[in-house]
Amino acid sequence: MVFLDTEFTNLEVPALLSFSMVSIDGFEIYAELDLALDPTGQARLAASSEFTRKTVIPQFGRPPQSKCSARELGNKAGQWLLERAGGAGGKITLAYDYEEDFVLLRDAMLEAGIWDRVRPILVPENIENVTGCVEGVRAAAASWLESSLYRGIERHHALADALALRAAWRAVSGA
Repeated sequence: MVFLDTEFTNLEVPALLSFSMVSIDGFEIYAELDLALDPTGQARLAASSEFTRKTVIPQFGRPPQSKCSARELGNKAGQWLLERAGGAGGKITLAYDYEEDFVLLRDAMLEAGIWDRVRPILVPENIENVTGCVEGVRAAAASWLESSLYRGIERHHALADALALRAAWRAVSGA
């Protein structure tokens, strides 16, 4: 099982800014759009909401070496999923708590030309129910605190939120 979170420009016309996926067994990937050098990144920064500019963008660059072009975002995601599928018997449940997260990642992989290879291995699953129950809320809050203390990232950073989603799912499922 892999847990997905994305950050994006705004709620009205969302466009991908960053993504993270965290596997149940501890593998992680985080990538963010280069907002300074990539033309797509510059356009998406200009289209970002005030919330995104104040809460999401200031956390970019953590971890370092994560910037890439729009095309590279989709390719990195697809390659990482294909590698995980090799070790997972060919299929991966991709869990998320907001439908747009999956849509944005899928669209990035489509743009990168890797979606046709990835689509057969994915089993998308919206697990938003785990983030709404008491156990899930507590586990997510503890995960965000840990991310803040040990990684220097807060809620609304794709990696912190993917880790929190995994923690919530573990707490609720007992896994």
